[in-house]
This record gives sequence, structure tokens and C-alpha cells, in this order.
Amino acid sequence: MRSSYKARRGTSLAAAALSFALVAPLAQPVAFAQEAPAAVAGAEAAADTQGKNKMVPNAIYTKGGWRDFGGYHGYAYINKDGRADDLSSNNEPLKGNVIYLQYVTGKGEVSPTFYTTTDSEGRFSFDLRRGVTDKVGAPAFHLAGASNFRVRVWGENPDPEKYSVVMAGDMESGRYTTRTYRTQESWNFTAGPSGSRITNGRFVLEEKPNHVGWLAKPESEWTRALDGETGKPTVDGQFPDYGNYGSIKSAAVPNQSQVWWENGEDAGSLPGYYKYQPGQGDRAAGGVEIIASYLNDEVARELDAWKEANPGYTVEQERANQERIITEYQKEHGEGSHIAETVVVPSKANGKIYLPFKGTYGVSRTQENQTAQLRNKLEEGDFGKVAKTFETETGASRYGA
Repeated sequence: MRSSYKARRGTSLAAAALSFALVAPLAQPVAFAQEAPAAVAGAEAAADTQGKNKMVPNAIYTKGGWRDFGGYHGYAYINKDGRADDLSSNNEPLKGNVIYLQYVTGKGEVSPTFYTTTDSEGRFSFDLRRGVTDKVGAPAFHLAGASNFRVRVWGENPDPEKYSVVMAGDMESGRYTTRTYRTQESWNFTAGPSGSRITNGRFVLEEKPNHVGWLAKPESEWTRALDGETGKPTVDGQFPDYGNYGSIKSAAVPNQSQVWWENGEDAGSLPGYYKYQPGQGDRAAGGVEIIASYLNDEVARELDAWKEANPGYTVEQERANQERIITEYQKEHGEGSHIAETVVVPSKANGKIYLPFKGTYGVSRTQENQTAQLRNKLEEGDFGKVAKTFETETGASRYGA
């Protein structure tokens, strides 16, 4: 915005980063019926693992050595930042968590459901060599020469109220993958004892949005699109197009920031994010409420000051500090006072999003007016306040920003 205009800003959220893949297959799969679990010699479940396989009580326990041939290996963790597939040191390993596996041979023979538990680093390994599968009457886990061999992996969610499963097995939870239809698993289908190994599997959880309760204002203070004549919410809930500045807006391909039902990914796709691919069965999801908020300047400055005073902080330390500062601020100023705005809009029928913020007055949260600004300076007390309207107040455009 030019220096001759009253400085007003929106948020630093990048519209292209906002997309929601409502992954229908993440509903955990139902296992094929099987007899009571047979004991596998040398692989009986330890006392502390018995009874943990609640989703499939009759699953067969087996545990292999890390990256042994004739098995399946992967990582289980709670994703704390960045991409769901990365192995960041900030991730929290899932320890002692139950992971399930089932496979179908190229001849169409279906295995019973096996389960194992993760180690202290969140790693899991299934021993599926003949010595294991023969004892329980399961078909051989041989990848060589079986191009249609399929495997699926899923797991127990330790706290469904708090966490969502965002990735399991190759990418989609419970979805069968093959040697040619996969994104991140590594298949070794060499014949003989030095083969039939799948590595780089996943079981990844993420915290559900706002389960902590302080990422938005109380619902009574949410801003919705209102009819200019009646003052009531608009029929479709959509805002007029106030421009790009200070808004969250769907971007075009390849960013594809929108809301959709996820059903599949192209083989060989990058596993870092889901893509909207109607050719794979994805469908746009309209009417899904998007709730977006940002902090007021005072709280943001407190968080900045803590970061500056604590170099080398961890994600968990930052999170604990955020909660402490926000809790103390709300005690003094009231519930939701730490949030500048909470705006709500439903996704459009095509899954696209347009959510505008009014923005707060000031060049930044630390600068009131632009350098050498002579006109349209902020009135005393306006710095950091939420603007009165979505429209600009001095004729400046929100479109080119």
C-alpha cells in the first residue's frame, strides 16, 4: 500500500498453503474374517502388547528385525511440523503402538491380518518369512514374479479425540499398494532370501484442528458474510470479492489449495502432499466450513520476544510457551481476546475457498506508520486495532497486493 494511504495489513498466511484433503479412505479398514490367532513360534506377543490390538482382536502377532528381508518396515510418529512424510527430529515417535498388515498374493490369496508393535524409536517391522506364514496357514509373502501382489497397512489411533490418521502404509490408510502403484514405499522384489522386503512405510498422526480450544474466538464472535440489507448471514455464506490482500484464496494448479475428498494418488507422486486428481476419483467438497484466525499484535509481540530470548528452542517448548502466554492474556483480557479475528466461510461447490480478513492497522506489528509518511497517519490508539470494514478506507486497492 502506498505511503500516502493509511497503513492496514492482513495476515501473513499464504493462500497457496491452505488446502484440505478430506481423505475418505482414512476410515480404518475392516479385516477379513479369520480364525482365532495361531501362535507363531518365537513371536508370541509380549505381555505388555497383549490386548492392544483392539481393532482386530484376532490378528496374529509377529515381529521382525529392523529392515530384515522377508518383511515390511516403517516409521510411526506424530507429525509436529512440515510435511507428513518427513522424518523430522521434531516428530514424536509412537512407542509401543499397534500396526496391522494384510496382503493379497498375485493369485488372489488373502492373508490373515498380522500385527506388530513399534519400538522406542517408533519403528515397526513385520517378520513375514515362510517360517512365520507357514505356521499360520498364510500364503507366502513372496514379491518376486507377482506384479499384482498387494499390501495394506494401518494402525491403532491412541487418542481419536485428539489425533487424525493422515498417512498409513504407503500414503492412504488401509489402501492396498502394489510395486507399481505406490508413492514412497520401497519394494525389493528380488527372488530368494535377499528379497521380498518393503521399507519406508508410514503410520502418521496429526493433532486435530483446535483441539486445544484457543486457536479461535468463541463461536459467538466469529465473523460470517452478512447480507448488506438484512444484516443476516448470506444464503451461501460467501463473501464478496474484496481482492487478494489480507485474504485466504484458492490458488491455481499446481498448488490446488481447495477442499476435496481424497481417493487416490498417481503412482510415483511426491508423498509430501496430497493432490486434487479427479482422474483418481477425487471429488470437490463444497459446504465445508473453513475457520481461520490470527493473533493480535500484542500477543504476537510477546511470542516474538520469547523466541528472541530462547534461541534453539524446540517445537514443544514453543508450543508450551504459546499456551502459557495465551492463557495468561485471556485471564487478564477475557476469553478469545488474544485473537484479532476469526472468520468463517464454507468452501464453494467446486471446493475453492475465499476468506477475507479486515486486517489490523499498522505497517507491521512493530511499526505504526510507514517511514516518512506525512498523510493518512493512524489516529492515536488505532495501531493494532482490527479495521472497521473489509473495504479499504482510502481508495487503495486490495487486488494488486
